[in-house]
Amino acid sequence: MVALEERDDDIVNIVGVNITTVADKNQNNNEVYEGKVFNKLLKGVKNLTEIGNVFKTYDLERYLTSHGLSVHSDYHGYNIGLRLLETRELLCQELGLKATATVFSNKVAQYLAAKDGYKTLAEQSFQTMEIDGQIAYPGVDGSLKLMGIKYV
Repeated sequence: MVALEERDDDIVNIVGVNITTVADKNQNNNEVYEGKVFNKLLKGVKNLTEIGNVFKTYDLERYLTSHGLSVHSDYHGYNIGLRLLETRELLCQELGLKATATVFSNKVAQYLAAKDGYKTLAEQSFQTMEIDGQIAYPGVDGSLKLMGIKYV
């Protein structure tokens, strides 16, 4: 999903993006990428997703998830991130899905998700998170939060 700025000079700018996908209970998700730092974060996300178990929590076979929510810094403070999160409900309706859940790593995104009605299903502090037997992010404040919402 993208948030666009239409201007008077016919230029259209992408000001926000939310990369979404459908998580399926029967799909095996064992991607490994080249970047060591990215793979470390991905392991933390997968671990938290297993702990929160969205499929069991919401009694689902499939749900909408995301791999990134970003708003251009020039457009912070305009609720674009919130609007992108709100748009997930419509996308879920179109896809026949009853819930969405995502691991959020950013405090602002976590705040916006809570403002939109998302509940924390699992949380892990960066300072205590272990990946491959080592503290993954010593000295880093904040946490990863698996947050979700089930639509009626």
